[in-house]
Amino acid sequence: MRGTILLVDDLARPRRALAAELEDAGFAVIQAADGKEAWQRFCERQPDAVVTDMVMPRSDGLDLLSRIRTRSDVPVILFTARGSVQSAATAFKAGADDFLSSPDGSQFSLVA
Repeated sequence: MRGTILLVDDLARPRRALAAELEDAGFAVIQAADGKEAWQRFCERQPDAVVTDMVMPRSDGLDLLSRIRTRSDVPVILFTARGSVQSAATAFKAGADDFLSSPDGSQFSLVA
């Protein structure tokens, strides 16, 4: 096992697809549908890394990142299909370890 990743995305199909890729690469994956659910999972399990969508209902990725940074320096990667230089700068200022953007809205793949 390579570690545990908390994967957060409000869109179920891409979240499940990315979770399957990560599991195939040897990671345990905890899934959450938004930042509020993710914060609960984070507090319960203390994952080794967090990969989260930036734009979600109820509680977004930046809110989740802010909460995580009050408690942990675990690596956090934010991603969005609505990326811009501004959103990347905001993510890094908030303490993100990396930021991924897909300007055409295509699906991400974190595992090579």
